[in-house]
Amino acid sequence: MIAHKTQQDEDVINSFCAIPPCDGDGDGPSIYVTNPFVTLPSQDLELFPNFVTKKESKDILDEVYSTYNHKFIWEGFESRKRVLRFSLTDDTLQLVVDRIRKVADKSGKNPIKQVIVEEYSYSQLSLHLNQSKLQATVFETAGTCSECCYSTTKTTTTKATGTGTKCDCYVACVPLTVSLIQNTNRPKGGCGEGNRWEKNHSTMMILPKSTLVVKRRDFLFKWRHRIVKTAPTVDDTILSTEQNQDRDSQIVLLKFYGVSKKLIKSTVPTNPDFGFVPTIQNKEEELRRRSTTMPKLKDLLTIIVTTSPIKSNPSTSLLENVFNTFLFCGDDFAYKCRKVIVCDGCRQRNGTTTKKHTNHKQSMRNGIVNDDQFTNYNDFKQALKRLCKEHDVTTASTENSILSPFCNTSVYELDVRQGYGFALKHALQELVTTPYVIVIQHDRTFMRPTPLKETIMAMWHNSRIKYVGMSMRSNLLYRDIFIGQYGRSYSEEMLDCVIRPPELTLDADKYGTEGRKLREDISIKKYYKSQQYLDHIEWIKSSKVPKNKCQLSLTPTFFWYDNIHICETKHYRDFIFDPQYKMVVQGGFVEDKLSPVIKRTVERLGLREGHSRFGCFLLDDHSGMFFVGHLDGGNYLTKRQKQELIDKFKSRDQKKMNSVHSSSS
Repeated sequence: MIAHKTQQDEDVINSFCAIPPCDGDGDGPSIYVTNPFVTLPSQDLELFPNFVTKKESKDILDEVYSTYNHKFIWEGFESRKRVLRFSLTDDTLQLVVDRIRKVADKSGKNPIKQVIVEEYSYSQLSLHLNQSKLQATVFETAGTCSECCYSTTKTTTTKATGTGTKCDCYVACVPLTVSLIQNTNRPKGGCGEGNRWEKNHSTMMILPKSTLVVKRRDFLFKWRHRIVKTAPTVDDTILSTEQNQDRDSQIVLLKFYGVSKKLIKSTVPTNPDFGFVPTIQNKEEELRRRSTTMPKLKDLLTIIVTTSPIKSNPSTSLLENVFNTFLFCGDDFAYKCRKVIVCDGCRQRNGTTTKKHTNHKQSMRNGIVNDDQFTNYNDFKQALKRLCKEHDVTTASTENSILSPFCNTSVYELDVRQGYGFALKHALQELVTTPYVIVIQHDRTFMRPTPLKETIMAMWHNSRIKYVGMSMRSNLLYRDIFIGQYGRSYSEEMLDCVIRPPELTLDADKYGTEGRKLREDISIKKYYKSQQYLDHIEWIKSSKVPKNKCQLSLTPTFFWYDNIHICETKHYRDFIFDPQYKMVVQGGFVEDKLSPVIKRTVERLGLREGHSRFGCFLLDDHSGMFFVGHLDGGNYLTKRQKQELIDKFKSRDQKKMNSVHSSSS
């Protein structure tokens, strides 16, 4: 035992409790879990403490790193690890394999086919628990035992029940250098169905150092697992803080696969109903669309603008500034497309509003307003309706009338607060009939000419493109952000997923580095040194794009930005907001819950397959300038409010000066 325990040590120890062994006879070692009510599958999990000696661990590690270190490869997506796969010719491993066979494969029907060494870094697995990265994501092996045992067993019993035959598959693992914490859960549906499980089907559990952990049947094929943190060592009956690490720089987990070669090589099981899965019908529809003229933009696109209480109410100046920038997207977008302003509900601050916030801005972000703010918000909605009525297309269509972006606009009020995500959900379900929708928050503006119509055309001809986000300052260098988070090996695969549609080969005098507006107004040196720009230049060298044209790119993103974006309505309404997946919650933003689901799906299914289920991309013309900006509605002030604030500070300063003069005299 170490002499001094840290608070983090104590927190880890206190978060786990011991439950009886799965076999129920009381003779096996206890299992340490964070959920005392978890229902682990009986007989499908076995623990054999002290399975390898300290000397054996040292011999295995010495052999691995002295002989095979150069053969390690990086795997995993968000959680990176080094992995080594090798045969059983090594004598040191063969001794361990023979012992595993005696306890895990007594029938002798399923010899170990593959041995894997997984090495984790301390930067990812630290002693303290980090709640942000504890989600179990992957199965130990792809496929199911129906592809292995049942496919080779002659029986009239159904595969679903599993009776009449016995599954002999297993995966055994041994933590060699330190005990580990594994998160595990059993999803309700297939592995691609997001984040859904019963409370008693999810827990963290300890994989004790030098202990053989054998997973079989349901626990192997129906439960997901993920190594999330290092853990205090399990010392017979108690958790201690003794680490006893054999190596200073490696966290090593040894895995033995007693499953068929077919299962080892099979692809990750996927649910064809989760997200977008290309079909023959999709290809046929794409061919049909390419052979016909695309409908007019107003028949394809609905503009949704979301708003909620802010301190500039009852003034409509914030939305007026936003709507005026619609002209950057063309006259059809600004004047002819139908627009819906969705006004979220709010809650008045009173005795039943229990959540307290440090300032009015945070309260209003959560839909909580005082009496004055409530009145101002109602006045704002009435002023907004008058503004839309004044510029209605039926009254603004005469020769002497001036069209306004507020024409073809209606206001939709929600009775209660829903939050951005569910306010959008209501609009999609009740107000949108077009194939595509563009979503704009009340403080987001277009900064320069933006090819909205051409982007819609690219989506119309390519069913893989479901979402296109307009670039903003924070994601302009998304390729470089991606490399920093996930490494170069996945960056190259991500680069292969970039789409350069012919519909987005546009006038170089308007877009790209030679655009008129850009030549006159900006010079962003940082972008021109980025990997995103350098990759584009390399592609240009081998492309056949005319010099007077600029090729815009659609870069895959694994973050669903709530910033201005275009999305296929059906994809948004029927998949993203499908209640069974719970990818958006009431009161929150879409990006907060959905983006982690995208990352987990990519981790389970692979980068290309996982991303394709969501089909989200970012638009970039490689000019170094973003398409949209942010006015910060929470801090937005009208001219009158700004002047009042200036006068207030002037008055305060004048009082201070008068006080100084009076005291000096």
